[in-house]
Amino acid sequence: MICDALVECLAPYHIISAMRKHTKFPASLLDRLPNLKLITTTGMRNLGIDTEHAKSKGIVVSGTGARAIRLEDWNVKNDNPQWQSTLPLGLSGRTLGLIGVGKLGSQVAKIAKLFNLRVIGWSPHLTPERAEESDIVSLHIVLSASARHILSRDDLALLIPTSFIINTPRGPLIDEAALIEGG
Repeated sequence: MICDALVECLAPYHIISAMRKHTKFPASLLDRLPNLKLITTTGMRNLGIDTEHAKSKGIVVSGTGARAIRLEDWNVKNDNPQWQSTLPLGLSGRTLGLIGVGKLGSQVAKIAKLFNLRVIGWSPHLTPERAEESDIVSLHIVLSASARHILSRDDLALLIPTSFIINTPRGPLIDEAALIEGG
């Protein structure tokens, strides 16, 4: 049974972004949302949405990949009430910049290619050209005196504003104070 309060809340909208499977969109709900034209969802498949019925009603259902975590993190930390303010994006066709292409970095590159990512690698320093190309930067180097803050304030400023950083080996590889301040 569909709650009338839910229908009343959703009825005015033309586009709804469904986060995972939290809100179900069965045929009985879709039939009561006359303005709805598009449902986006985090993930390429959402079993909570009756996609066949949506299609029959002319409602497009579109799945997407990863979220804008950096921006959402900023929104949460700055008390923005609209903290889920972006639609997710996929990996296919994006560029992964690897810092460190040794044993682990080369394995990450193989996996990334399965997701149709363009992979560029360098060891160990980021160049302005590589920073400007990378949608995702992933670190795979050992922490040493020369590698501490290998991603400095200046390096962070070169990154694409929407880029992601994956630092699984060691926190001090990145100038964390500069990262928190936004580069």
